Amino acid sequence: MTFESIKEKLIKKGKLYEDPDFPAVSKSIYRTKDVASDVVWKRPKEIQNNPVFVRDQASRFDFDQGELGDCWFVAAAASLAVQDQHLLKNIIRPDGQTFEDYAGIFRFCFWRFGKWTDVIIDDRLPYSTESNEILFSRNREEPNEFWVALMEKAYAKLHGSYEDMEGGKIQDALVDFTGGISECIDLEDKSKVPKNLFETLEKTFNMNSMMGCSISKSDDDNGGQWETELDNGLYAGHAYSITGIATVKTGDAKRHKLLRLRNPWGYCEWNGLWGDKPQASPIWNMVDVKTKEKLGFQSEDNGEFWIGYDDWIANYTECQLCHLSPNALTAAVAEETGKSIWQINEHHGSWVSGLSAGGCGNAPDEDMLYDNPQYRVELEDVNTDDECDDCTLIISLMEEFKRHVDLAIGYYVFKVRRRALEKSPDERYTKGDLKYVSTGSYSFYREVTMRLKLKPWKYVIFPTSFSKNEEGNFLLRIFTEKKLDSKIIDKPVKVVPCFHSKERSIAKRPSRDWENSVAKLYDQFAGEDKEIDAYELQKLLNYVFFRGEVVVTGGVYRLTTDIPMCPPGVKEDEEANFDRESARSLLAMVDENKSGRICKKEFSKLTAELKVWKDGFHKYDRDKSGTIDVGELQEIFSRMGLSLSKKCLAPIVRRYAGKNQTLNFRDFILASTKVMIMYNNFARHSGGFTEETTFKMSLEDWLVETMYC
Repeated sequence: MTFESIKEKLIKKGKLYEDPDFPAVSKSIYRTKDVASDVVWKRPKEIQNNPVFVRDQASRFDFDQGELGDCWFVAAAASLAVQDQHLLKNIIRPDGQTFEDYAGIFRFCFWRFGKWTDVIIDDRLPYSTESNEILFSRNREEPNEFWVALMEKAYAKLHGSYEDMEGGKIQDALVDFTGGISECIDLEDKSKVPKNLFETLEKTFNMNSMMGCSISKSDDDNGGQWETELDNGLYAGHAYSITGIATVKTGDAKRHKLLRLRNPWGYCEWNGLWGDKPQASPIWNMVDVKTKEKLGFQSEDNGEFWIGYDDWIANYTECQLCHLSPNALTAAVAEETGKSIWQINEHHGSWVSGLSAGGCGNAPDEDMLYDNPQYRVELEDVNTDDECDDCTLIISLMEEFKRHVDLAIGYYVFKVRRRALEKSPDERYTKGDLKYVSTGSYSFYREVTMRLKLKPWKYVIFPTSFSKNEEGNFLLRIFTEKKLDSKIIDKPVKVVPCFHSKERSIAKRPSRDWENSVAKLYDQFAGEDKEIDAYELQKLLNYVFFRGEVVVTGGVYRLTTDIPMCPPGVKEDEEANFDRESARSLLAMVDENKSGRICKKEFSKLTAELKVWKDGFHKYDRDKSGTIDVGELQEIFSRMGLSLSKKCLAPIVRRYAGKNQTLNFRDFILASTKVMIMYNNFARHSGGFTEETTFKMSLEDWLVETMYC
């Protein structure tokens, strides 16, 4: 049901919404610790006589952090409130939610991993009966305004609990609020701070980029608490939003570079030069009244203060930014002379252990770097001049949100050597095909961003995790100011010609004696009805492929198999043989009328197919261990007649392979059967194996097809 339909139904019944997915229980507040005994859940109308969602319009002064360590969220929300109000309208949907047409239900929308996601909540909020106030974020100056508290609850639901918002990065929240691009500027090493950083930040701020900053702290500072108070009024381990940047002229004609910061607590400020208390910083007496009014200078402890640029550099260790347009990226914004029309490509991908998680290429696993996903980017010059201009390439790599998992991510950029320019679109590059261009710094941040200036040419981007076999999903965003063509390099999903041939490229044709023996065995097992079910099929297949002979009435049928199905050293009653589930799946693969039984013709078709799979398995079980590596699956399936992309192989690997990234024979049979059934189902509904790649199916038909496989 939609937000509107739920609300309309509640109003008609005179009921208030209770969120079943984020209930008013202690686990929604803290997952790993107890909630104080004085904490209850209250709705805004139970807290204030006249609650409002937003009074006049949202402001950066609406925030008081409360008792949760989510200063990064509050600082980001305050930065958002500084910008145009239309940004908030993207989050608060629909615009104009109030407590007048009331059903206790509200909706917000956040950008998550490439798409806008609706979050519907009820308005019950954690409330302290001891302090008589909302436990977490609230508006201290206007306590009957609730948009801050409700937005925080929606964001907590997105994370799983309020506790899951303890500690985070400003830039991550800003990206979730806007869908923009995050960037971090390291201020730890003061000698490496760009000389023109202030001018760059000023121009970037004027282009509506949102900013925050923080002071790092060691883990053992302050007994492990999030924040540590410093002598100058600032806090280490704490996030601040940057709400203004200006150059101020004093009466002595000197010009001073200033930044305006806001503490999300709504109090505790910088007490040094340019602090907003006259007794602490008399330099404001040298600034004229009009300038102070223009800067919004207020001499009060409201959490917002001005600080000189040099003092800001000296005290802060990181600056976080979120750009609403790639034009504002700080690495080169000072050099920009005009607006560009940006070309944007997005790619969702994954790192799968043993398949596409090759790591960063450090020794001794240098060659595994090329197992990572590869994206070909072709930069073209849009000018007609003989001399080509450089193209700006912006790369943003974002890991899909996973709480409490440390995964350092980064990427490589390579230039395609001339001799490899004509490679086919599905042919992956190897070391000799590429020339190194640049590496994005590996970081535990959710998103890493880099800007490059490159000549028009073909390039390849490898998004990677730092260590091999680290799994995760990612979003790769590529921005260029000129024509852009970017594609993943992978095999297309299709049926290859040998799929239709009687003899596959890895199959040995069964002998006539073998086929006759199998046919006689079928008659013996089938009985009077001439059909067999999954139970009978299991016993029959194990006789055919594992025993080599079987005693029946009238004599002994001896079966000829070119390669024993059961690998040496593996007992027939272990994982190498056919179990009941294998038999069910194999029967479904050839059971054309879905009767649950198959005839001799269908059984002959099945054994011929299994002969192909048997040969394929043993060919790639090079060490005769009874297993194959998942990295070889793509080639095995191709030689069996099925072309599968790594995207299709990923769920197969995750479902059937173990931690050692191998498949035993039984799992290989189950995986192959599943793939074949889905291929055949597609062919039946789409009219055959053609270039057509889509068809429509009802939910009922879909369930029928997928349940019987």
